[in-house]
Amino acid sequence: MGSMVLVTAVTSSQAEPGVPARSGLGLASADSWVRRQCQRRDPMMGAENKAANKVTEIKGKIKKKAGQATDDADLEAKGRAEESKGDLKQAGEKAKDAFKR
Repeated sequence: MGSMVLVTAVTSSQAEPGVPARSGLGLASADSWVRRQCQRRDPMMGAENKAANKVTEIKGKIKKKAGQATDDADLEAKGRAEESKGDLKQAGEKAKDAFKR
């Protein structure tokens, strides 16, 4: 024998605030709403990333200067690499910001 499936529709007055009603006909809109919620980014995360990238850049500058002051070519090279890494990450954050608008 087959199994029975009970389907109920949720009216907009019964739905959770901010959540679209999920009826048999509105699944596509509900799915798109879920996708948008998952793709939303926390604005603080962007600020944290920018701050961390700036710290990486500054640490690189400090290492580079320390390497120059002590004639340590390896430390200077590591500093240049870390400084470049911070610069590139900052450029990536700025590009993301440009596409968000």
